[in-house]
Amino acid sequence: MAQLAETMKASSAMPVAYRGGVTLGDDNFVDGGVADAIPVAEAIRRGAKRLLILRSQTADYRKRAPASPRLLKHLLRKTPGLIAPMLQRAEQYNATLDLIRQPPKGVEIIEICPPPSFQLKRLTRSAAPLQQGYQLGLEAGVEAITRWHEADNFA
Repeated sequence: MAQLAETMKASSAMPVAYRGGVTLGDDNFVDGGVADAIPVAEAIRRGAKRLLILRSQTADYRKRAPASPRLLKHLLRKTPGLIAPMLQRAEQYNATLDLIRQPPKGVEIIEICPPPSFQLKRLTRSAAPLQQGYQLGLEAGVEAITRWHEADNFA
């Protein structure tokens, strides 16, 4: 059970907060989103023809490059293997958004994003916005299932 807890911690370990990562066996791990935040290209490479993408950002969101690459390099100096992926995250993330919007022929992507009115932030603890976010998520899920089944009917 302790191994599962450490694995869960590693799967969400933000590199700057967990500078050394989370140790599992002989290796250290951080959130997989560092390498590929939305692994659409990998799913397509493995043969996926239909993808449902659930995003935590609004549809118009584009990731910005780090404001201070030098500071980031300094913060990650003890984990040099993380520097390049962290510096390239914005470019890779935005390229993935482009792929989602224009998938290759024969690939269908349904993308679900919160509306611009979505108020939740990473560390929100207030009950009202959490409840609103939950309700928005339920509605988006129902819409996604409907879209998925409609696509089945036309396939």
